[in-house]
Amino acid sequence: MRFSTILSAIGLAVSASAASLQQVTNFGSNPSGVKMYIYVPDKLAANPPIIVALHYCGGTAQAYYSNSPYKDLADQKGFIVIYPESPYSGTCWDVSSKATLTHDGGANSNSIANMAKYTLDKYKGNKAKVFVTGSSSGAMMTGQSKATPQRWAQWVYDAYPGYNGSRPRMQIYHGSIDTTLNYANYQETIKQWSGVFGYNPDKPITSSQNTPQANYRTDVFGDHLTGVWAVGVGHTVPIRGADDMKFFGL
Repeated sequence: MRFSTILSAIGLAVSASAASLQQVTNFGSNPSGVKMYIYVPDKLAANPPIIVALHYCGGTAQAYYSNSPYKDLADQKGFIVIYPESPYSGTCWDVSSKATLTHDGGANSNSIANMAKYTLDKYKGNKAKVFVTGSSSGAMMTGQSKATPQRWAQWVYDAYPGYNGSRPRMQIYHGSIDTTLNYANYQETIKQWSGVFGYNPDKPITSSQNTPQANYRTDVFGDHLTGVWAVGVGHTVPIRGADDMKFFGL
């Protein structure tokens, strides 16, 4: 996720961007007390795409804003970035409760969805271009990695009974020497989401070595699921902004 921009001007005064990270307190129902921060670039695209950028365990909205490339990319491309902030001590996310795994269940996921709805309405955003990205969030696979692909798929279906619409594409990165979230969880995650999408987790359609860089392997299991295995990388897989933009179609 990297972009670079060179601005060259002779005899011209260039003013600094006035856009900054702002807190929003009135975005709608917020039963779990998640904080909303937003970055709206000075040059906003018409019907702008929206990216929800979720901080890591121990992080904050400000830290993720400062240490990820999305603000600079928003300046270049005109999309909006929402930076939610966890309400809990240690600032990890609720990724496993029944409430957060239920559509409109009243937990963190519900609050974050309401942030996206608020932003779509206020800025006339593009409903077909709402994306979510994030790093870590501690042991988010706890209680999930032991499920079979079939059981996990059923959990997904049960989260929103009666839903028959499309599902978002997913791209999963994992480091081979991750000691926080065991590296074995990469394959378990692939198995689980393959169960949702109906893919074979043991037979990717394509497997590309040294992609997107040396010592990385990219496995494509179908239109909706891609895995990136980063050899020699630990828990914090570096954000690849340019690749994110390509994956999102921005």
